[in-house]
Amino acid sequence: MTHTVYIDLPSEAALAATTGTALPTVTLKLRSAQSLAFAFMTSGVVAAVTGFISGKCVIKEYPGDTPFLLDTSLAVTGSTTTTRYTATWAAVDCDSDALRTFLGTATLSQECFCEVEWIDANGTHSVAFAIRFAPTFLDPDDGAPDLTAALTEGWLTARALRFDAAQSLTTAQKTQALANLGISITAFGYLRLVAPDGTIYHAGLNTGEPPAS
Repeated sequence: MTHTVYIDLPSEAALAATTGTALPTVTLKLRSAQSLAFAFMTSGVVAAVTGFISGKCVIKEYPGDTPFLLDTSLAVTGSTTTTRYTATWAAVDCDSDALRTFLGTATLSQECFCEVEWIDANGTHSVAFAIRFAPTFLDPDDGAPDLTAALTEGWLTARALRFDAAQSLTTAQKTQALANLGISITAFGYLRLVAPDGTIYHAGLNTGEPPAS
C-alpha cells in the first residue's frame, strides 16, 4: 500500500491533497508492506521537481533518535502531474528493532515524525510532518491453535484409561478397565489375572482395610 503526501513547494509544507490546507493523516502499520509517495506541487499543480538531484526520507520519534525507517534514495516514477518520489524501506514490511521498542506494548497507534529531504539546483530542502504507527497483534512466532491436539486430548480423557493424569471413573468404568488388562474379581472373592501366555493366576481377597502391620 502506498500513501501519497503532497508537498507545496512555495511554502514547503506537507498537505493531504492538492487543494485545501489539511495536513496529511498517514498511519503506517508495523510489519505491513507500505510506502510513502511524495507529490510536489505549485499552486495545486503536481509536477517534477526542477533540477532534482536526490531525495531521502526518514521516520523517527525525535531529532537525533535512531531511525525507525529510512530510505536514502527516493525512487522517481511518472512524469508531469503523475510524478512521484517514493520512499520504500530496507525492511519492506515496515519493521525494525527501534520501531518495535517505540511501540512497546501499545495497543493504539502512536505518533512520531516523518521528514522528506530533497536536493535540487537551488540547494537542500526538507519538510517534516507528524505520522502515526499502529502496532500489530500477530507476531511472526505466533502459531495457529492446535485444534487436533486439543480435540485428541479431550477425546482420550473421555474414553481412555490415563496414566499421566487424574481421572474420575465410575465403578463400571473401573471394572471394564481391569477386564481390559486381564484382571477380574471372581464371584468367589478371588483376584484373577491372565498372563500374556494364557496362564491364569488367582489370589484370595479379604474385605476391609488391610492390617497396619
